[in-house]
Amino acid sequence: MKTSQFLAIAILLSAAAITANAQTLTRSLVLKPAGSATTATIDLLANPAASWSLDFPDGSLAATGPFMKVSIAAGNKTVSFGQVTLSSNGAAGDITGLLGVSNGGTGLATIPAGAILVGNGTSAMTTLTSSTNGQFLSIVGGVPAWSTTLGGGGATTNISSSGAGNTTNINATPATGGTINIGVGGATPSTTNFAGTITFATAPAIPLAQNNMWVGNASGVQAPLAPSTNSVLITDALNGGTPQWAATLPIATGGTNSNAVPTNGGVAYGNGTQYKFTAVGTSGQVLQSNGAAAPTWVSVNSLIAGLTSQYTVLAADQTNGFATITPAIAGYSATSKIIVTYQSASGPAQAASVSNQLAATFRVYSGAMTTGDIINYIIVN
Repeated sequence: MKTSQFLAIAILLSAAAITANAQTLTRSLVLKPAGSATTATIDLLANPAASWSLDFPDGSLAATGPFMKVSIAAGNKTVSFGQVTLSSNGAAGDITGLLGVSNGGTGLATIPAGAILVGNGTSAMTTLTSSTNGQFLSIVGGVPAWSTTLGGGGATTNISSSGAGNTTNINATPATGGTINIGVGGATPSTTNFAGTITFATAPAIPLAQNNMWVGNASGVQAPLAPSTNSVLITDALNGGTPQWAATLPIATGGTNSNAVPTNGGVAYGNGTQYKFTAVGTSGQVLQSNGAAAPTWVSVNSLIAGLTSQYTVLAADQTNGFATITPAIAGYSATSKIIVTYQSASGPAQAASVSNQLAATFRVYSGAMTTGDIINYIIVN
């Protein structure tokens, strides 16, 4: 489109006549569209009360607006053309060429579909063709260009949503998933800072060794906690509740504080700091306490053996008719229970009785006490 082919006329006339080609013309303007026999005559001397518009007499431009408009200002009339459809009537050079930038055009004959116009000073504009999905329009060397990187060039790039309650989403393609990379790794990795409150709907994929866990501290800095084989995660009461791995569950939290494995038939016992299990006993044995030491399984005979002893009657005992015995049984006292049997060296067992029980000795009486007889006794404490 040529500038000369877009008609815009402003005519300021006084009351004087217009002389052209040695003819005196009336104060009127005759318009005749090219290739048409239709004309329109405008009286420029008349003084209409208001601005007015003119269509061609045949009304051919009525649908697209007035062909011409006459405006009144300070006694002058301004004639201007409004919406005009330009089309060729077949004449050579009619509506040809390009409308340049200096005349309000682009200087381009065609613009590719989806392209973006880019200014080029007074020269014809250039176009930036459409790119692939997901790329950004960036400035590279002062010129717009498509890029897979948002920002760059040392500048600060903000992705934000201003206003209270607004939400900014950074999404991969929802239908197919995808990966969103933040930061740059390699030999010169970038630093990614998160300010404010960060909420993750799903735990982020952060470079973290396999099976490690994040543990935050009072400064809001997280540190990895490496796993420990066959351990339980507990908090350390002495260090402000810091999570830590423990090989055994403490008694204070309901554990045994021990990694001892209970055997079938073993009995649990405490040693003051943890629970242990006894060895398995044999049939008929009983569990014997050993004070603060671990209990043990023992036979009944061994228990009795520890409480039983013998005394051989002496000649003096035979003379006195009783024997004074100092028992070699641990724990004996004046209140111990004593069971005695009297075994004659030459005959059957005889009856015997205990008396005069003191803190260290007791006496055994029998009706026919003879030297060499055996007194069996059991001390029960």
